[in-house]
Amino acid sequence: MGISKLHQLYVLECECLQAVVPLPTGRFTRLSIRPKLLADLVMQNFQTSQEELTVTCQPRPAYCDNGVPAAGSVQTSLSLRPDEFHEYRPSGSKGVTFCQRELRCLLMFGDWQAPASFPLEIEFERPGRPVQFHYAARRWLLKAATCCPPWPSLSRPPRPAAAPGRSRTPSPS
Repeated sequence: MGISKLHQLYVLECECLQAVVPLPTGRFTRLSIRPKLLADLVMQNFQTSQEELTVTCQPRPAYCDNGVPAAGSVQTSLSLRPDEFHEYRPSGSKGVTFCQRELRCLLMFGDWQAPASFPLEIEFERPGRPVQFHYAARRWLLKAATCCPPWPSLSRPPRPAAAPGRSRTPSPS
């Protein structure tokens, strides 16, 4: 005879709570990108100790950087061309800051679904409004949506647009 253990799990019935977040109205920014590409960019270039990530969309490039750096921290900034996205629809020069951990979790889910290779859609209206992330695979009747609250706006000046075909070099301090 062996040893057997009995575990009892209690199920608490409760109401399904669902946040009511209105869809963006008016002019909003919409990005659609493969999760694998975004995961490679975020996981390889941004440190896990950095809590926030800022995405700034302009008519030409999109920038991802690690928010406002603390003293002595590493400042990371990446530029993405519009042709790297499935859909790139900016509405002016807008940026939003949100928690990097939440994005990493979403990207890991997308990486887990890698054979499906469906895009991650990101929508935001303006700083201070929630950021909405969507996965949708119509073939498999899968739809995953989450809404991340933005981090407090840290009033960052918009980046100047770089000339096409030229890279920007930081000015010496």
